[in-house]
Amino acid sequence: MTNIETLRPGVTRLECPMPRFASVNAWLIGDKSDQFILDTGMPGEPTRQVWVQAAELGHIGNVTEIVCTHMHRDHTGQASPLMSQYGAALNMSALEHQHITWASSTSLERRNASAQNFLHMMGMDEPTRIKSKPIDYAMLSPFPQNFNVLTDRQTLELAGRSWSVIIGGGHSSAGVSLLAEDNLIFLSGDQMLAGAGPHITVWSETPDADPLGAYFDYLDRLMPVPESCLVLPGHGSAFTGLAQQAQKLRMAHERRLQALLEHLSQAATIQTMSETIFSPRAASRFSDLVPGMTLSLANYLWHRGKLTRRFSDDGVMLFERA
Repeated sequence: MTNIETLRPGVTRLECPMPRFASVNAWLIGDKSDQFILDTGMPGEPTRQVWVQAAELGHIGNVTEIVCTHMHRDHTGQASPLMSQYGAALNMSALEHQHITWASSTSLERRNASAQNFLHMMGMDEPTRIKSKPIDYAMLSPFPQNFNVLTDRQTLELAGRSWSVIIGGGHSSAGVSLLAEDNLIFLSGDQMLAGAGPHITVWSETPDADPLGAYFDYLDRLMPVPESCLVLPGHGSAFTGLAQQAQKLRMAHERRLQALLEHLSQAATIQTMSETIFSPRAASRFSDLVPGMTLSLANYLWHRGKLTRRFSDDGVMLFERA
């Protein structure tokens, strides 16, 4: 049975299936006379049936807008069919739209070649590299090209209330969060999750990026939000205590940064560093994401002059303490 839950009037969660991490949230915000959808779930028939059931149960009314917090396919997978069905406009940040357009229109062979080169740069051995495959976004092609560009600190009028747009990096390049003007609801996407929070990863397209630095900047912006604000995340249950959770996540990343520096006694590859930073349990859960997660730590320290980086003769990145 699909889990469709109304948390309060005008706030309904659709718990959509997701093979790897159990489920992903799509949200219906507003009463049925004026609603918007935040994120849409995975592409494919199982998630389409969730939306069919939501409509049959009377949860969906006049949907005028769809907001995709970021480009990952578990949040954008049903955007195109839902836009067609309800005549709704798409809203995203420009960079996230650019990235999903590229991913959905670029051949899997080309993306795989880029990913394999990236894994080699991080010191992964060939058998491990071969097992790793990029996510296939071709099923989303052609991704809708007409969309409303969301910008940081913009005020957005949706479902009868005002929302402040907060755009930040970390889990993705320019993820969108929406804070209700009355500070009662925060739509966080994957930027803010309960528990251990989102994975912060460097991707093959931007190997020099500093997503962890961008994420720290994002977390700092959440500190003034009242603890009573209800956070509606991209995965898991709603929660309160946003600032406390932001501080908890920052401290966890800082502990990993400190551990990396303490264990780095000589020049090391990302593969070597990952084995000292992440537990076997974490490595098993995140598997092929672990190298990019480790690189996010190394790049943060490199950008701030605490590590140096050079390349070996065969093109492998080596980091050491400055």
